Amino acid sequence: LAMGMQAVLCPKVDRDTVFKSLGKFDLAFAAPLHYRYLAELIDKCDDLSMIQALITGGDKITAEELREIRAILTRKGFKGEILNGYGNNEGLGAETVNPITYNKLGSVGIPLYGNVVAAFDENNRELKINELGELCVKTSTMFVEYAFKPEETDKIKQLHEDGEYWIHTGDLGRVDEDGFVHVEGRLRRVIIRRAFKIFPGTIEKTIKKHKAVKECITIGVNDEEELSKAENDFTTQIEVLSVAMAFIVLNDDIPYDEKTVIEELKLLCEKELKDYEIPAYFSIISEIPYTQNNKQDFRKLEQIGNEQVEKSKPLELKTVQAQENCRFSTGIEEFDRVLGGGAEKRSAILLGGEPGIGKSTLILQICDKVKGEGIVLYVSGEESAEQIKMRADRLGINNENILFLGETDIDIVN
Repeated sequence: LAMGMQAVLCPKVDRDTVFKSLGKFDLAFAAPLHYRYLAELIDKCDDLSMIQALITGGDKITAEELREIRAILTRKGFKGEILNGYGNNEGLGAETVNPITYNKLGSVGIPLYGNVVAAFDENNRELKINELGELCVKTSTMFVEYAFKPEETDKIKQLHEDGEYWIHTGDLGRVDEDGFVHVEGRLRRVIIRRAFKIFPGTIEKTIKKHKAVKECITIGVNDEEELSKAENDFTTQIEVLSVAMAFIVLNDDIPYDEKTVIEELKLLCEKELKDYEIPAYFSIISEIPYTQNNKQDFRKLEQIGNEQVEKSKPLELKTVQAQENCRFSTGIEEFDRVLGGGAEKRSAILLGGEPGIGKSTLILQICDKVKGEGIVLYVSGEESAEQIKMRADRLGINNENILFLGETDIDIVN
């Protein structure tokens, strides 16, 4: 606004507002998630030829993604650049951005006027060109303090040897030979495995080389086997003992066999990564979770990862607590006996037999008998509602708690 820009408020915002309005302006500011969404629904957009630049920040986005999104947007006349930037609340906003005249993909640009950005080691010594360390910012718009939190303030706002205060961002990064800043990840995301530091970005770049991979996030999970190895190594003294776990989202355009993909990814990692960097676990998920601020939710993935690892551990049988009242009667004594005392709650039962032997009849009878358990949904992928109703009438079943759905798609059933 200080530079003469104009901001237009939308009196009514709905899911189509962006698609209808985007092409009316020179610039747009949004998180990477929004530009990914825009590329997926590009056909809903109007002409984008007026836009000079799309500016993004607040979360990581790779050079490959920027190229792909830009290529898609050109279908609607976009001729500008997608400029990645960087900033934080402690510096009161943006601190670096790529110039429109020299957009260096993969970087977050150069410092804006009044800002200095450098990488430092754990002793607050400034690192050389392309050396990896914590990104720190010296700015004329530095925050004063966290209200009533002096200890937190001192951790972030530190006095350096030059006599100036610097913001310690907690981000891992480097400054290249042209003065462009590169963010490689969060310091807290660095995985420590038996005295070796593992940078998730290194693993993610390798895994994304596989044509089946759309997205990849690597986190550290606790590992008892790693702990036992460390206890046998008297030279190992580490606070955190963990291994890497890769969460992977597959491309939708081509069907892939998940087991085959994981085996291929293991071979790829063994070929290109150091032994201690190779993920101990691979997990394929439908989508990456995001926070309310539209940032990738690493903490959620850490929680999911540790839960998956915990479930995969063998248990001592004596430590398992058997659940009482976990079974219920189907109302058919012989069927209960075959099941070992009734059907188990939250379980799936596979009922097999030759055609015409009476499987559907038995299931319908069970649906009627268990009416005391609540609503029962009868799903059939081969018989119509009329066929089921005729069978119910023949059996004298007229139960208002039985619902019917003719469907073969499990997602629709859910």
